[in-house]
Amino acid sequence: MQRISSLLTVIIICCLFSCKKDKSNPEPEIKGIAIFDLEVYDSDLWTPQNKLPLAANVEVEVFETTYALNDYGQLKETESLKHIFTGKTSEKGIVKVIREDSLKTNISFFAKLKKGNRSNYSPEGYQCSGIYESQADILNGPIRYNVTPKIGDKRLMDYNGDGVVNAADKNNPGIYVARYQDKVLSMSRSCWLY
Repeated sequence: MQRISSLLTVIIICCLFSCKKDKSNPEPEIKGIAIFDLEVYDSDLWTPQNKLPLAANVEVEVFETTYALNDYGQLKETESLKHIFTGKTSEKGIVKVIREDSLKTNISFFAKLKKGNRSNYSPEGYQCSGIYESQADILNGPIRYNVTPKIGDKRLMDYNGDGVVNAADKNNPGIYVARYQDKVLSMSRSCWLY
């Protein structure tokens, strides 16, 4: 009986040591609150067969700003952009955006992308908002003077919403990706590398 008891003690001790985590290679600790997953697409890899090509290893910076409604019901920024996150997309083209503290209401989130010499901006300073996938996309998209887009061309963002891509749409703060209002987080659009 004493022999069985000693044997059980040895087995339990061995189990405890074998189950102990290896401190030399700890798992990365996520500090903060995960607020949303962001998908990044690669416009250079788009084909009619692969309409949403995810982009791996893209550097992502996320900024936030608070906003309020003006007298005309339009959103206006109430404080300047604040950097809250830097990370990279996984092999699946997704990054989990983390914030250090809890969300306050009326926040808009913007993202900037970079992979090598590419970003979410065209060489002229416009942002890529996707691809023209059909003739309907072209007809319903914003006008760009002296440019006739074709299916498969990169679509540029009409940042101010006036229906025309022009100098007023250049060099804006980043791609609008989410808004937190009245305790609801709403996603807006996907991010595309130009």
